Amino acid sequence: MNSSFIGDRLLFIDSVRVDTLAPGDLRPHTRGSAGTTATVRILRDGRSDTIVLRVLRSEVAVQNIAHAERRADGLAYVKVVRFSRQTGGDVRNAIAELKRQGPLRGLVLDLRDNPGGLLDAAVELCGVFLPRGTTVVTTRGREAQDSRTYRVANDPMEPSLPLAVLINGGSASASEIVAGALQDHRRAVVM
Repeated sequence: MNSSFIGDRLLFIDSVRVDTLAPGDLRPHTRGSAGTTATVRILRDGRSDTIVLRVLRSEVAVQNIAHAERRADGLAYVKVVRFSRQTGGDVRNAIAELKRQGPLRGLVLDLRDNPGGLLDAAVELCGVFLPRGTTVVTTRGREAQDSRTYRVANDPMEPSLPLAVLINGGSASASEIVAGALQDHRRAVVM
């Protein structure tokens, strides 16, 4: 039986009233070590009393790559759906697996509808294709000390494999950084 429904209103987490908190202020109350529990009280339409649930926290596995495949002609396709700490490593692993299936003639990196994520993950993904030390992006703040240049830290896995990057109106943030850097360094065609 499902114990929560769309429209349920969260009132308490443990003994803290949270229905009046701003969304950003909920984080300390919702997060915790895997294996710990929290008691939540919810209000459901049509009920006059609250429902008390005990929830077990667990590690959430984030999938960064939705699909990776190698066609018979040697062209490979990798669909990246988000940028988390593991994205660069996940792409490296996906390419390595595709290469085990046979030599690659080229790669299509699909960033369509990818809303982005961590800036460092975008820089790390660029490092799969760009030489160590290559500038990926520079951020500038109002003060000189707030400016920062992000460069590739590792040797590239695929410095010369032909590369096309797919983007669309749903590609944002880290996706735009990757597409722009690979295009600016003449490493990929952006479509």
